Amino acid sequence: MNMIKFFRKIRQQLLTENKFSKYLLYAIGEIVLVVIGILIALQINNANELQKIELRNSKNLNSLFEELKANKVTITKNLNTVRNQISNSLYHIDSLSNPDYEIADLTTYFLNSQNDLGPISINSVATTSLSELVSSGGYSEIASDSIKGSVSEYQSELNDLDKRISAFETYWSNIELPYTIEHHSLLDMWLKGQHVDLKKTEKQIERKLPNFKRNIRYFHVQMDAYKNNRTYVNMYVIRFFELSRILESIENLDNSVDKLTEKIIEVLEE
Repeated sequence: MNMIKFFRKIRQQLLTENKFSKYLLYAIGEIVLVVIGILIALQINNANELQKIELRNSKNLNSLFEELKANKVTITKNLNTVRNQISNSLYHIDSLSNPDYEIADLTTYFLNSQNDLGPISINSVATTSLSELVSSGGYSEIASDSIKGSVSEYQSELNDLDKRISAFETYWSNIELPYTIEHHSLLDMWLKGQHVDLKKTEKQIERKLPNFKRNIRYFHVQMDAYKNNRTYVNMYVIRFFELSRILESIENLDNSVDKLTEKIIEVLEE
């Protein structure tokens, strides 16, 4: 305020003394000072804003980095699950279609093998940090084009895996499950499972349940629908290809996680 009063006093004095040329020079000088002041303020403001953006970037990238580390563990488990499913499916095809393969008790074999097959259980990867990065505008603030490219690739692989899993679920629900229901005894398969605990169910629903016996077979499996059956083998060949596509998607996702993690480390260490 004192500086403003000082400049105002000089301006009034020049006008009073009718020194127009000096007043004009003074006015221009005052304008220049104001412009310089504005530019300095803008520069300081821009510097502060850049610092805020850098802090947000660092926070977002650290959060995404931790999420990727956790997802790496999940992806490794999913890879093992799918690889086991593919192996079990091919062994199942061979054991039921190979004429040289002898099975002493087909019904028991089938009941046991179904526990290793059926629908696939894939653990979901976390995407909270990724979603927040995109929805909050943090993605557009990332200065590194390589990280932006890796994030886009990571998102694409996530979407591709979802499509592959959805395709397998459609196959299983529309083809494999109806075939199993038509030719197999889900009751016997259910009772053979180690997880069946009817006493626990009775407590939960507060009702007395039938005394299902586990040491008998309620229904025999229609083994001609499975043993040396072309339709069944064809169905499991389709299953193999669907699982192979899922495996490929998970492997691609795994690679994209490694690539994005590497890019984030490079930026954070700069």
